[in-house]
Amino acid sequence: MCKKELPLTEFYNRSDDHGDGLQGTCKSCMKLSKKRMRSDPVKWEHELELRRLARLEDPVTAHRNDRSRNLKRFFNITIEEYEQIYTFQGGKCAICGKPETAVLSGKVKRLAVDHCHDTGVVRGLLCGRCNTAIGLLNHDIDLLALATDYLLSPIMPWATDEGSSTSSKA
Repeated sequence: MCKKELPLTEFYNRSDDHGDGLQGTCKSCMKLSKKRMRSDPVKWEHELELRRLARLEDPVTAHRNDRSRNLKRFFNITIEEYEQIYTFQGGKCAICGKPETAVLSGKVKRLAVDHCHDTGVVRGLLCGRCNTAIGLLNHDIDLLALATDYLLSPIMPWATDEGSSTSSKA
């Protein structure tokens, strides 16, 4: 991969709903990779098999390498930078102040990297619930303010403490 900063038009669309909807490799590099594959498919299959065996031989290192690559690719940070942010936040979500509790494959998930979708700047680490919440509000500060106003001043009389006995007190 060339690692060049290119216009978005130089990237193919992805078929899945992931990140910005574009491939992580530019069109030129994708074409070179496909050409290399077609020129010597036996060699290509051998390389893939070596990678697969290395993953089986040392899955911990493979997982760490995957994590490192993904942090760099999606957020432009290193594992060490993630750990610094994690330590700075005391291992807790930057919004609710609680540690992550969601479990995947029997392990507690890591805090999610929150970033500005316009600039790519990392803002902090969030638990899955807070990350989902701001994502569902499209990271829109005005919409978040409206939701806050709504929670503070519900429009239905029975939703307030002064309302009828059907009010729910949390």
